[in-house]
Amino acid sequence: MKTVERYLAQSAGVAALMFVAACSAEAPETDAAAPKPQYDPGLLSYTAAGEKTVHTADIPLGPAGWDEDRLEYKVYMQPGQGALYSWEALGPEGVPADVAVEYDFHGHDVVEEGEEETVIQYSAAEALVDAGSFTAPMEGIHGWYFRNHSDDPVTIRLVVEGYFDVIPPGEPGNEFRIRPSQ
Repeated sequence: MKTVERYLAQSAGVAALMFVAACSAEAPETDAAAPKPQYDPGLLSYTAAGEKTVHTADIPLGPAGWDEDRLEYKVYMQPGQGALYSWEALGPEGVPADVAVEYDFHGHDVVEEGEEETVIQYSAAEALVDAGSFTAPMEGIHGWYFRNHSDDPVTIRLVVEGYFDVIPPGEPGNEFRIRPSQ
């Protein structure tokens, strides 16, 4: 498994080379046939080919100690695709939970059996809510592992808005067959 540090070092190296090349490049010739600098625009911006997706999922977690007290839920993204996300832990009756949920926000490529998988961890902690934005650094599935440490069941209400594909129930990234709430 490749590490986050290796990925970040590679990304920083590419960005540094692009910056140095841009700063040291001579002024372009006025000849229209002159070659233009080449770079991967996916590293800098993303132009959507499709429509923005808004996805809400209610993810049930059983009480601590049950087999169902943890699960993973992800979306599929291409490099450069972006999304806004928020989630909150709700207790029984739909009120905010009072015991923090463990989460691990990460992504990985999808590989064939026996191939090396690249995993990138974005953040991990315990919280009752989280929100932010995300740009996929690689093609693959990106999302969350959640674990309940409460004696009561918890539902994670996850909202993701942006450019991604929802993973069908039963596929890698949605093995627990979570269906959209809306």
